[in-house]
Amino acid sequence: MKKNRWQWLRWGGIVLAAVVLLFSGHKLYAYFKQAKSSERAVDALVDKAVAACTEAPQTAAPAEAPTPPLVVDFEALQKENPDIIAWLYCEDTVINYPVLQSTDNAYYLYRLADGSENSAGSLFADFRNAADFSDWNTIIYGHNMKNGSMFGTLSDYHEQAYYEAHPVWWLFTPEGAYRIELFAGYITAADAEAFSLLQTRAERDALAETARARSTFLSDLALNDEDRLITLCTCSYEFDTARYVLLGVLQKV
Repeated sequence: MKKNRWQWLRWGGIVLAAVVLLFSGHKLYAYFKQAKSSERAVDALVDKAVAACTEAPQTAAPAEAPTPPLVVDFEALQKENPDIIAWLYCEDTVINYPVLQSTDNAYYLYRLADGSENSAGSLFADFRNAADFSDWNTIIYGHNMKNGSMFGTLSDYHEQAYYEAHPVWWLFTPEGAYRIELFAGYITAADAEAFSLLQTRAERDALAETARARSTFLSDLALNDEDRLITLCTCSYEFDTARYVLLGVLQKV
């Protein structure tokens, strides 16, 4: 009798483990299926509205007025969704995405640019920010996806070598193109000053100083008096509300 009871317990444990494995596998399959659906949706937008610029190399120094690497048709994009306010790009990385903005910070958290629900969500600007990126600090949020899409590669800036390989991003808007000259990246809490709307140059300077002091990489980029910041944010996992934020300066081209 005692032997039979242990056999039942053993088989019960095997069945339970199998159920857990099947459930986990289903969740993982659903996650990556959603990620693939997100990639296809972005690819469709790229096909309609984004093309490589072949006029000149985009690796020139800032003083040489480099040619933007992409040409973005915002008229076509905004026919798809008027909430698309910008396009974000980083050469030789997965970053090649539309930036959206809604009336809150929840709508595009789990929605694609076409409005369909998806766990990958979209890159979106803080609803409090001006859509033309004229604030002292504009915040863009994106998920830290397991497959590296969206802002899943932001944490690579923990390494100095990765920063040195990718020190510049590009931001395209209906009004023109900007180089994003990165200068700091660090781990912070979701309610930290990095997510506040900056009202003055002094507040911008204070944020930049904090970012440099805590940065996971070193940069010698100096800020000019009128430089506007952009903060790129994703989840991090060092503590419950951890975020990794990557800060750069917007340089109009």
